[in-house]
Amino acid sequence: MPTQTIRAALLAAGTAAIALAVRLPSPAVVAPFDELYHWKRIAWSVRHFPAVLELDPDRGIGGAFCPWPPLYDLSAAAIALLAGARDEAEVLRVIVWIPPAVASILIALVVGIAARSRPIAAAVMAVPLAGGPFLVFASSPGDIDHHFLEPFLVLAVIGGVVLSLRARGNRQIITAAAVLGLAMAAALFVQAALILAAALAFLAMTLLSRTAEPLTASAAAFALAALAVTAYRVTRLPGFPDGPWFLGWTHVSLLAGAALACAVTAILDRRGGRSPAAAGVAMLAGAALVCAVPGAALSLFGGIRFFGGDAWLGTIEEFQPVWRPLARLPNYAAGLAIGAAAGTVLLVRAVRRRHPYGGVVALFAVTYIIATVPSRRFSIIATVLATIVAALLVEILWLERRSRSAAALALLVVLVPPLQLASWWMGPGRPSAERERSERVAHWLRERPGDGRVLAPWSYGHMLHVLGKRPVIVDNFGSMSDPVVFREAHAVLLSRNEEDVAAFLEKAGVRYVVLQTPQRGIASHARVLGLPLESFFHNGAPTAYTRSTWYWRAFFDHEAELPFRRTAIDRQVLVLERLSAGDARPPASAPATARTPPGRPQRPASDR
Repeated sequence: MPTQTIRAALLAAGTAAIALAVRLPSPAVVAPFDELYHWKRIAWSVRHFPAVLELDPDRGIGGAFCPWPPLYDLSAAAIALLAGARDEAEVLRVIVWIPPAVASILIALVVGIAARSRPIAAAVMAVPLAGGPFLVFASSPGDIDHHFLEPFLVLAVIGGVVLSLRARGNRQIITAAAVLGLAMAAALFVQAALILAAALAFLAMTLLSRTAEPLTASAAAFALAALAVTAYRVTRLPGFPDGPWFLGWTHVSLLAGAALACAVTAILDRRGGRSPAAAGVAMLAGAALVCAVPGAALSLFGGIRFFGGDAWLGTIEEFQPVWRPLARLPNYAAGLAIGAAAGTVLLVRAVRRRHPYGGVVALFAVTYIIATVPSRRFSIIATVLATIVAALLVEILWLERRSRSAAALALLVVLVPPLQLASWWMGPGRPSAERERSERVAHWLRERPGDGRVLAPWSYGHMLHVLGKRPVIVDNFGSMSDPVVFREAHAVLLSRNEEDVAAFLEKAGVRYVVLQTPQRGIASHARVLGLPLESFFHNGAPTAYTRSTWYWRAFFDHEAELPFRRTAIDRQVLVLERLSAGDARPPASAPATARTPPGRPQRPASDR
């Protein structure tokens, strides 16, 4: 075995060991967010393999589709089955270890591949990739959301782009097309929002390819991915949504448009050489195909809200900008600034020296870093790419005999992520009061007899659904599955008309209504509806309209004749149980923990 291969294998093995060492000590705790629904979906696939839960009858009013593509949950179910898991508890005991194990293997694979051709860069990136806090905290035991896979799927797309740019001859074209096409398809079948990676692949191919062969390979790759998504879409159940959050015709149109644009450019390139006019014709052909698919352009416009402008997404922690709250800005600056500078340098060098391969990684890195600034949702991908692009620059500087610059940059790349990780470990680790509160509500609901849906804050949805074993009207998927029901469920509780509320609850089959304190709950409803908070609270005090809403009156029970049995979980959360016609109406008085004099708002405990 060649010495280079042995060194690469040893470096990869050492990297995997470090990655496991920093992940395994963490407790296997499943967060009460998307992780819970992944657990339900994986356990469902274990019982019905190889099917995947798509239309869930226990979500929404009459059932709702899950916006996630099937690959991650189906793969996790296959691993659980191979491990002998059959029921929910056994499945959970297996899948909590998938993130650290798979992430460590993939990190080692990246480092090992890089070590074959870029040994210095591989050595520099090994420790920060293994111990980078953003990826560590997304791939520790219990972190069973699919986010930890996203940077590696993007790297696979980058690898396919590089192979396509190098393609010469039919065999290399076919190989490159297969790798890039399968990489893009795999990425989309895990997370539909990774269409951004496919868009960057298209941009890289059109900007950096110098001959027709790479464009031919990329045209075939985009066509292959489009065919895969088409096959998926035509086999979905009737009623499957075609919105921007669901893998479907919008993605097919974009992939097919990219394939057509690359094919036209390759044909024109062979016939008379590339020109701005030829590139314009190719782009127009691709854009025309996208617009020809019914609803694709409108869905694409709606999908742009993923990057900002959506009222509901704007209330979610991971979709906040890096400067909110300001105390977190240094964390993101440390994780992204070095990569942003290195990526910019490599992009400039790629343009000036026509060296495309480093430019591909830089293009992806800089784009994802820019996308992270207004939305932290992209931080895991961005920090991994930032580490890699900085390590590549270290090797380039070293080979150019700029050893001092290379050493200084390498020191920053290697030391900053572990220091960040140590600081994160020393931070507070106690679950939030709101999480503990939602768990108490879930356990209370689980012990209650009878059927009926729950209308609760959307952030409680997966907790009450998966742990509470109750069907829910809204959940952590927010407006993705059914924006009409999501908006109606929030708007109706702010109504002043009890008949409107009663009609909705009856239509939706709601038995339980979970209310937070009006200061928290009404403000949350207003935000997801895009309503100005000033209409509900002025200098912290409720307005006259707020005190007249059904929400306010139901929470404080100001002598209202409401057909509900009231249970205060604590001072912050009240559960209302609708009474049937034969049930005795309870007295019109609230438990002491849920009452406050009229017009005097009760402050949440977190504000005291």
